[in-house]
Amino acid sequence: MPIVLHNNNNENNIVNKILFFILHILFILFFILYGILLAKDPGKIKSSDINKLKELLMNEMDENKSNEDLNLKNYCYK
Repeated sequence: MPIVLHNNNNENNIVNKILFFILHILFILFFILYGILLAKDPGKIKSSDINKLKELLMNEMDENKSNEDLNLKNYCYK
């Protein structure tokens, strides 16, 4: 929404038109970027990343042997 200034002189009218134009450009840019985001492939997990995750989980299990309370909520399964 453009900022409405109550004085009706030409300067305020120009400012309102500029703000209105900027607002529309931002909305268009948002929808373009959102569409690109939806169309992009999220990618795949590399095998090196899987090995790092396995190593982190093994270290976590070794540290929690006495507790046997491994909190897997800290790790993403994907």
